[in-house]
Amino acid sequence: GGTQVDISVIKKSDGSRMTVTLTRRGAGSKAADDEPKPEVKSAHVAAEPYRAPSPIVVAEPTFSPPTGHQFPVNHGWSSHTVSIQCATEGAEIRYSLDDAKDKVLYAGGGIQVKGDVRITAIALVHRGEETFASDPVQASYAVAAPPAPPPREPTPPPPEPAPPPPK
Repeated sequence: GGTQVDISVIKKSDGSRMTVTLTRRGAGSKAADDEPKPEVKSAHVAAEPYRAPSPIVVAEPTFSPPTGHQFPVNHGWSSHTVSIQCATEGAEIRYSLDDAKDKVLYAGGGIQVKGDVRITAIALVHRGEETFASDPVQASYAVAAPPAPPPREPTPPPPEPAPPPPK
């Protein structure tokens, strides 16, 4: 007599299944008191040690054009564009400009650069309740100073007044 419980254990490495049967005998039950207690000489259940799932390694974001790029002066355009990519599938990219505390979700399409700027980006992967992050990376960009205007030709002196007509 007693309570019997079957427990199934699945080994994750190969998918095999093993069933272990446990029987509980209550101290106050008649059947448990009347039955001889079995002698357990040894028990062994072979199992692989538990391995925690390995963390996801998230690639650092990359910038295009690469850091250090100097954009030419715009002639009629309002800005230049920097794009950010991450090689880790499903990664979300967040970025900030010039040491801003809050990071903005990068939605693609590029970041408009109108002047000298430093962009800091990080890639994130969410798995269940856990979030894995890349190391933050920075890229700096400059916009070239406008060229100096061409030197002006010296202005010629005004013409001498014409002599008065003879009388």
